[in-house]
Amino acid sequence: MAAKRLPPEATGAFDTKGAVVPWTTFGIIIFHIMAVAVVIYEIPRLPEILSAKLIIVTVLSILLPIGGITWTFHRGVAHVAFKWADNKRATVMRAIGLAFGTMAFQKGPINWAYMHIVHHKFVDQVKRFFDNVGRLVKTTSLDPHSMLRYAKWSKKHQEYRPTLRGFMYAHVFCYFFRFIAPPKNGADYVEEEEKAFREAPPGEEWEARLKVRKTHWVGDLEDDRMLRFFERFYFGFVGLRILIVTLICGWDGFLIAGILGVVVIWNITFCINSVAHMWGDALESIGEKVNMKLITGRSKNVFGFIFAFIGEHRHFNHHLLASCAAHGWTWKEVDLTKYWIWLMEKLGIHTNVKWMRDKRKKFLADEAEYQRLKKLENHDDMSMAA
Repeated sequence: MAAKRLPPEATGAFDTKGAVVPWTTFGIIIFHIMAVAVVIYEIPRLPEILSAKLIIVTVLSILLPIGGITWTFHRGVAHVAFKWADNKRATVMRAIGLAFGTMAFQKGPINWAYMHIVHHKFVDQVKRFFDNVGRLVKTTSLDPHSMLRYAKWSKKHQEYRPTLRGFMYAHVFCYFFRFIAPPKNGADYVEEEEKAFREAPPGEEWEARLKVRKTHWVGDLEDDRMLRFFERFYFGFVGLRILIVTLICGWDGFLIAGILGVVVIWNITFCINSVAHMWGDALESIGEKVNMKLITGRSKNVFGFIFAFIGEHRHFNHHLLASCAAHGWTWKEVDLTKYWIWLMEKLGIHTNVKWMRDKRKKFLADEAEYQRLKKLENHDDMSMAA
């Protein structure tokens, strides 16, 4: 019997996109179909069913899970922008935040952080393969939801630009496929992973490999009892959210806050992977510095979106200082999560908060100086032209 061989990832052809996950794909499609059906069914009935109670319950059932995601899953678990104090109040608040985040129906805290950590490590990093005449034949991506997986060469911009397919892949289609994290230590295989692969029963090699690989990425999270609890009872909390809104508002609460609310939550947070990597602005002083581009990728600061209130719209800021507790760096950049974390710190619930004030000031000062010099240069050019 021939010895099992590991796939040739060391060639650089590694891809985070695995096989289609039937149940996840089916669930996302069905919920979107049901959401459209709810809109068609409920719009004619709005005059008779609309009430302050239904509006408040629907809004809270959307905002609280999103807030739980950005506060605990994102800034707390994935980036450790703060730590939890060793007291009962902190334990209760952490459990509440994780419960709301789990209700968002976007995986448990460990798996959510797992994919997000890999995204930051390899943001928008793709590898393209060409044939002998220079035609693009394959694109692989280390970033699990980079829109550059599907891109076309732009003569005008002299770079690969995302297509509509790439935009939709970053927005939602990436969740249809099995996520396969790259080896944490580059192209080298850790001995433990190779051993697990070779000793696994036939047909279970990938599961064995990925289990070991996941442990190398987020093993510290898997050791956390509270995170394991919410990971284990993930679907229970998803169901609990729908049950609560149904008990409070009945059939219409189930349809509007429950079913339609899930799809609204999904698409608001999905926009951070798509819209906030497509349109917006960034600090021009960063320019094309290679070390910075590897950190920020195509991330942008976006204005005017519903997720602005939680601060996730300052996405370029976040990629630049990923573990910073503040995504909004000035008073003009609304970031309610930043103020919430500040309050938790004052109440003794958060400790070791990473505000990174000096680094933020340095980036903003460099940008102000860059814009000043740019303005002077443009003024000189106009004077010479005159």
